[in-house]
Amino acid sequence: MDLSKSIRVALALRGKSQKWLAEEYGVSRQWISHVKKAENVNTSTIKTIAEILDMPVSEFIALGE
Repeated sequence: MDLSKSIRVALALRGKSQKWLAEEYGVSRQWISHVKKAENVNTSTIKTIAEILDMPVSEFIALGE
């Protein structure tokens, strides 16, 4: 799974920005950038991002494949 692609595509589909995602998550934009580049991401992080983007985790993950 390419988390960076999942985030990028999901945000584009929702018409939202990385800044918006960071604000909704309660983290900095730099943290979101770090997560996008990370090789290993906690599953709870993926679940939370998917929830913020109002999509099932499976759909969110599929966007990055």
